[in-house]
Amino acid sequence: MGLSQLPLVLLLISNIHSGQTEGRPKPTVTITPAQPVFRGETVTLRCDIYGGGVNSWRYYWYKEGLYSVFSDQKEHTFRSITESDAGKYSCDGFIGSNGSNRSDTVTLTVSDFPKLTLTVKPQSSVFTGDSVTLRCEGIQSQYGWEFLWRKDSNTETIEAATKTINRVKVSDRGEYSCRARRRECYTDYSVPVMVKIYEKPKPTVKIKPAQHVFRGETVTLRCDIYGGVNSWRYYWYKEGLYSVFSVQQEYTFRSITESDAGKYSCDGFIGSNGSNRSDKVTLTVSDFPKLTLTVEPQSSVFTGDSVTLRCEGIQSQYGWEFLWRKDSNTETIEAATKTINRVKVSDRGEYSCRARRREYYTEYSVPVMVKIYGKHFYREQI
Repeated sequence: MGLSQLPLVLLLISNIHSGQTEGRPKPTVTITPAQPVFRGETVTLRCDIYGGGVNSWRYYWYKEGLYSVFSDQKEHTFRSITESDAGKYSCDGFIGSNGSNRSDTVTLTVSDFPKLTLTVKPQSSVFTGDSVTLRCEGIQSQYGWEFLWRKDSNTETIEAATKTINRVKVSDRGEYSCRARRRECYTDYSVPVMVKIYEKPKPTVKIKPAQHVFRGETVTLRCDIYGGVNSWRYYWYKEGLYSVFSVQQEYTFRSITESDAGKYSCDGFIGSNGSNRSDKVTLTVSDFPKLTLTVEPQSSVFTGDSVTLRCEGIQSQYGWEFLWRKDSNTETIEAATKTINRVKVSDRGEYSCRARRREYYTEYSVPVMVKIYGKHFYREQI
């Protein structure tokens, strides 16, 4: 007897037995694939009745809100399900005039395909050797979904919803997207995410005014990191210390002492991603040097000759300038080597020098007397 020929009395009996009767088996309803299901999928309802030692049940399916049986098969399949198929379903069965209890109601939910979101951690710039984790979010794999990953225009690969790339290389840089598949049904692709990978930079350390400085000076260490990003957090290390002593790009000694001398290095982090460590740079701290003034020639000098004075003991390339004084005259700023061409008798006198770097001065050199004679005086002595 077809479903269209089902007697009205059988429907009435089914309604009577919709209440639970002790001793009668109670069916269970399963939905394949597991909840939730999505528009367009093929979905099967199955009614299983156990007990009573029989296996020739005739099945009847009910949907809440409908007043007639819509199927008399053990399984009912929606070939391309829509939101209108959602609802609460139950079943029972008959052998002759003997019926089972009614199953519990099972809710079938039909949704539109989810919008997948691709997230990347860390979100900031990534450096070679670091790890990157991409998550395809918005759907759960336990419901039978598998995830398809695409980088740039490469062929898709099937991977888990969470994809981790360990020890990334520059070649891992690119545009990533994902989608999900369950049997013949596919979601749309997620919005692509660009993963930027940079060569791990190596900082450089600069010391101002110079690597060799003098006690009491103001000295600044600076850590420069280049590599496509500018939001570094800096860490300074001194050889022999076991902790970071500064987290600023620049560190300044206001009045340096010999105890501040040593080997310094730095590195930087953006989130959990770090640069390489810089090379060590040696900072030397000395007491102010003793300057020595030499004169050439050391023998007597005559008018018209040349005299060269050298202020020795310090190097001008470290930012020093040299101050020269003759007798009690005002100091003049000149090079470390001072040459007087075609000297005159008025150039005779006591010379001394000292050096200055910003607000710091050395002591004066020991003065040197430069004696200049007229050439006629020399002839008279002969």
